[in-house]
Amino acid sequence: MATKKRTKNTGQGSLFVAPETPDAFRKAVQILHSKPKRPMGLMERKIADNWLKRASREDPDTKGWWTVHISEMAQEIGFDSNNSEYLKKAAGELMQIVFEWDVIASQEKRITWKASVLFPEVEIENTLLRFQVSSQLLAQVRNPAVYAFIDESISRRFRRGPTFAIYQHCFRFVKVGKTSEVKWETFRDMILGESAGASSYSEYKYFKAKVLKPAIA
Repeated sequence: MATKKRTKNTGQGSLFVAPETPDAFRKAVQILHSKPKRPMGLMERKIADNWLKRASREDPDTKGWWTVHISEMAQEIGFDSNNSEYLKKAAGELMQIVFEWDVIASQEKRITWKASVLFPEVEIENTLLRFQVSSQLLAQVRNPAVYAFIDESISRRFRRGPTFAIYQHCFRFVKVGKTSEVKWETFRDMILGESAGASSYSEYKYFKAKVLKPAIA
């Protein structure tokens, strides 16, 4: 399944021309084109990107932890609710998600590991949140060889998880004009999580109608 880039303005131009100050970081393709092994929603995706941005810009402490104030993280990801418990729960969920890395790469170009947790350790104490990054991916997070610039000032505008995931998947190929071909089932699992759509979207027509078309619109 290949996704062609649209050239006609369909009202989504604001996603590409942001009035806010750009807040981009280099997101490794191994992570960008990964497949979560369980459902992954919008909030988990936004938090993951925020942590990846932080880990790529700042050094951890001597024990390998990064620390952020929860209120600061909430502002950066565009979380404007007072429901801090929801935010904490979403952060904790990330510690349990196993990812299969770079699933659209050819077999000869696949990375040496197959799957791992991206954030193996997460701690929340009062207003502070601390996290660690997988040792298998730390080098790629800190200094990726192949990457896409992901702008958090754009990402925080999204209100649906599939839209967020499809946008980022396609953004790496924006200069190419179309994405690499991938089986639709793989693409479904990448943007929903491997177990999320297996029953509800076992046929492409349902996935297209309920997920793909609304996300593109």
